[in-house]
Amino acid sequence: MEEARDLSDDQEEWQTLLQAEVLDGLHFDLLDEALVKPLAVLIRAAALSVRARLLASFDDLDQRDREFTEYLRMLIRRLDVYVAELGA
Repeated sequence: MEEARDLSDDQEEWQTLLQAEVLDGLHFDLLDEALVKPLAVLIRAAALSVRARLLASFDDLDQRDREFTEYLRMLIRRLDVYVAELGA
């Protein structure tokens, strides 16, 4: 969420992402419809960025961080499908 906030220049998006971080989750179905697609795209971009940084030093990562790169890959794929369903 922090990475996504850093990528955002919209105050409402930034605030929503901060709340999601504090509450340990983001539920697209509970968001204002106008925020869903931009946030999904933003979170996807953030996940790609974090994953790329981790993969750049993959040999130095511990098992937990290696697993995290796989979770990020799955998140990116799910967001690809979700954004496509939204009509991206």
